[in-house]
Amino acid sequence: MEKQNGFNERKIVKQKIELTNASSPLSRTEIDFVLTIISQIKKEDTEFKEYCFTIEELEKKMERKLNSKQLKDMAISLMSKPLLLPINGRLDSKHWSVIGWFKHFDYDAGNLSCSFDSRLKPYLIGINNRFSKGSLSSLLPMRSKYSKELYMLLTYEAYRGFFDVEVELLMNKLKVPNSLLLYKNFKTKVLLQAQKDLDKFSDIIFTFEEIKKGRRVHRLKFNIKRNLNDLTMFIKVIRELYVNKPLIKTSNGIIQCSTKGNLYFKNSIEEIHPKKAKLLWEKLHENRDRLLVFEESRKELLATIERLGG
Repeated sequence: MEKQNGFNERKIVKQKIELTNASSPLSRTEIDFVLTIISQIKKEDTEFKEYCFTIEELEKKMERKLNSKQLKDMAISLMSKPLLLPINGRLDSKHWSVIGWFKHFDYDAGNLSCSFDSRLKPYLIGINNRFSKGSLSSLLPMRSKYSKELYMLLTYEAYRGFFDVEVELLMNKLKVPNSLLLYKNFKTKVLLQAQKDLDKFSDIIFTFEEIKKGRRVHRLKFNIKRNLNDLTMFIKVIRELYVNKPLIKTSNGIIQCSTKGNLYFKNSIEEIHPKKAKLLWEKLHENRDRLLVFEESRKELLATIERLGG
């Protein structure tokens, strides 16, 4: 099996809808870890790789602190939470398959390696239809694990602009605990929180209609739209989560965001003029997956900023 040392710059998470629907209940950290490793799969890959990285590299990629005990607990937990998947497109009492996320985890003095179970290949490699697609830049900052999972479900339906689902089925898809099976709790903790998270961090937003059967909310119709306030949300995210961190490197220096929320050059105390900063915010937003802080390629953004004169 080919090895990949460290992380590549990819931030896109792409998986077949069956995998999105089949996930066992994972913690927020487990979800972020799985999504981070999925993001390492390249379009041209034909087989899974063995992913090898240090704790420091993983912390940087996942944007959170971890230690060896947390990694061990997470690995053991993930190995005990398999996926229930269909056989030949059918999933019922006579047709089902139970598959683990990962084949193995190995930890050696600060270095972790892992690989996906080979039977997940049809759901993660070479997929061209019926898939969910998201960005780590949107997923990782979300506070609620249900927001992350709902986001992946809604990105699959975004091309239609709506998603109609029974409440009970949605609860089952999201694997909510018994405490959230009461609809008013589910609405508050899952639906309304997801609205806030997606509006703040993602490229889509949603509203939902409650369709009742008798006095009970039986179905939900999600209306999905592009986040037209995305630029505002993008700037808010940078100002809240990436203060004094490198956004882009130019010939005049590295551009960062100050504690006051203004763009400035790292080696200069002067902030960028508001008129020029406005243009830069727009270009940073248009190319947000290419920012240094998101670890994406920045060639196109560099050229744009150079044309603006730094």
